[in-house]
Amino acid sequence: MVSVLGFLVGAFMMAVTIALLLAGYIISSVVCGAYLAKFITKSFQVSFVWIIAGAVVFYGMMFIPVIGQIVFLLIFTMSIGLLVNKLYRSLR
Repeated sequence: MVSVLGFLVGAFMMAVTIALLLAGYIISSVVCGAYLAKFITKSFQVSFVWIIAGAVVFYGMMFIPVIGQIVFLLIFTMSIGLLVNKLYRSLR
């Protein structure tokens, strides 16, 4: 009985983790686009053009050998933290 219940809890937690990683990967280009807009226009705005520009810059950074992966990981971690924070605040 305990192992069946543990399996269900583990499967649920794995599904939540995979969904969170997938959503963080998708939201990362939006976060990069918003920070790119803030850097260029000095206003923190999100539009379709900035999302596309952020996606190009975000995925283009993967081709820079060391620094690109570090920046990619930082933005990805920021977007996952943003999602967890929003989920926590909406459930609280």
